[in-house]
Amino acid sequence: MKKPFLMEPTIVLDFDDTLISTNRRQYEVIKSFFDGYNIVIDPFDEYIDYRKTFKATNVNFANRFITNSDLKNTYRDYFIKNIESDVFLRYDQLIVDLNLIRKVSTKINLVLLSLRSSREQGIKQLIKLGLKDCFNEILFVKHEIYNPKIEVLNNLKLQTQEITFVGDSINDYEAARESGVDFIGVGTGLFILPENLNILDNINVYLEKLI
Repeated sequence: MKKPFLMEPTIVLDFDDTLISTNRRQYEVIKSFFDGYNIVIDPFDEYIDYRKTFKATNVNFANRFITNSDLKNTYRDYFIKNIESDVFLRYDQLIVDLNLIRKVSTKINLVLLSLRSSREQGIKQLIKLGLKDCFNEILFVKHEIYNPKIEVLNNLKLQTQEITFVGDSINDYEAARESGVDFIGVGTGLFILPENLNILDNINVYLEKLI
């Protein structure tokens, strides 16, 4: 990881579904749980369609196959335990062009900001994907009741002259708005961002503009 250059323009990049696609991982965790109870769930394509159509969370999707409250609690614990395990992280696929982000990282201060429970697993995945050395700073924050990215962006504002946050989700957009930083949306997440935003097809379109 590179050393941060304080007071230089900084681009903050979301990780999941901005730089990598996590849809298959999430689905495989859910399917693995229900396979253990011999419960057949929708195939992957239908899982994606359901989540997009109804703006549904994984919990919403899984609840369609859960028959009692005990199973609901068991599912929740299983998902939390396994979603960042090596067994399922292997399903993640790169969205970002490695050569492109490496080239940008030599010219611009890049920071990774991601919602993950395990920093150790996150760093391990970044190394495996060849992304770790692209970032001046790597920030993993845990899921909370509030949006923890807001506080992180506010702190980064104290260190940089100019900051832009790139992400795929409503939470990313709201974090940027609440912290008063510029936001670039990419259309690789499951949920549609506000219509008033200029949404790019993917992160590579943005990185190409930076070169």
